[in-house]
Amino acid sequence: MRNPLLPFLLLLATGLHAQDTYTLVNRDQIKKEATAKTYRALLKRFEAFDSTLTLGDYRLIYYGSIFQKTFSVPADEKKREINGALQKKDYKGVSDLSDQVLDKAPMSLSGNFYKAIALLHLESDSSAVVRYRDRYSQLVRAVLSSGDGLTCGTGFRVNSVADEYTIIYTWFGVEKFKGQSLIDHCDLLRVQPSDTWQKDEIYFDASEILRMEQELLFGNH
Repeated sequence: MRNPLLPFLLLLATGLHAQDTYTLVNRDQIKKEATAKTYRALLKRFEAFDSTLTLGDYRLIYYGSIFQKTFSVPADEKKREINGALQKKDYKGVSDLSDQVLDKAPMSLSGNFYKAIALLHLESDSSAVVRYRDRYSQLVRAVLSSGDGLTCGTGFRVNSVADEYTIIYTWFGVEKFKGQSLIDHCDLLRVQPSDTWQKDEIYFDASEILRMEQELLFGNH
């Protein structure tokens, strides 16, 4: 079945593909920069949809978010509610639910994506659609700049499982998910190849997700 979101996906600024080059995430360096006062200034620019932010800025914003006291991963229930509203073509509901996600997690890939979808269908000011579309696009590019997704050692590094699925469905246009395995610190997703991901496997570096789960279970020692 043709992906119903493809017309929107085709509106993305520069097409759907992985990065030609990548740089692995230096967690210690990110932590150092994310706990400095300059990060707060960068975050204010992000929240204001500053179009001059660079790929490096978005990398720091995304990966640095986990070191903030306010960091939150929205509950899966919200995504289910959003999908339910989409099926009913309740785009006002999609917009409101996306706002709830973004209020707690402004770097949420799905929150920004579905906010743009909702605004597009609500025929809102086109500049508002572009702002959320481009923010989603730049956040995804930040993730894709962390690896190539071909091996565990070069998996795309993500902050949440939800971001993995948002990338395969809304960026790579995958239509069929075939299964998932945890291999060392990586999530290996098996998929039906698409026009923009022409392999049947994609690796995500889930190190941070596993770290957060361990801290929840055993505390931060």
